[in-house]
Amino acid sequence: MGKLTQNALYVHANALSGLPPVLRIYEGCATQLAGSIQDVTIIKLHRYKSAISYLTYPHFDRDPHPALTRSVIVDLQHMTITQRNYQNSKNPSVLHRKELLVDSNYRLYKCFKKLTLQEERLDLLNSKLPIGTRSDWQGLLKKRGVKLVGHRVVPIPAQKQPRKKQGSVA
Repeated sequence: MGKLTQNALYVHANALSGLPPVLRIYEGCATQLAGSIQDVTIIKLHRYKSAISYLTYPHFDRDPHPALTRSVIVDLQHMTITQRNYQNSKNPSVLHRKELLVDSNYRLYKCFKKLTLQEERLDLLNSKLPIGTRSDWQGLLKKRGVKLVGHRVVPIPAQKQPRKKQGSVA
């Protein structure tokens, strides 16, 4: 469970109890240092540094690719806490492959999985183009002639060109 990247394991806050005990203890150390952090959606367990990030994506269930609004990074080696607010960011980071972040019993797991499969079929997630920020992602969707409606990818209707009037030459 969780989305494993080169540098971290990402897991939805509701799925934390499904992690192996050693990872839950690791996260518990960060909680002891930082205290209770409100509105956490995703927990990022860093692989190559002693840190846990608590990430807030307020519209995780509703938005197919929610934007990051806040992060709290607990550095266990240096015993520091760093907070960043992205709420007013013009180009925030966005999430992809949400089904990897949640437990398979999560109520929207199938919906998330279906969207990812559709995006993979359309080669949106395997593109060599960057997709990690809102503008990059929206740019790729536009380039491919599609848009998101809820958790579905749909084609953008072609714009009709205005017809030229046939008239007399002046």
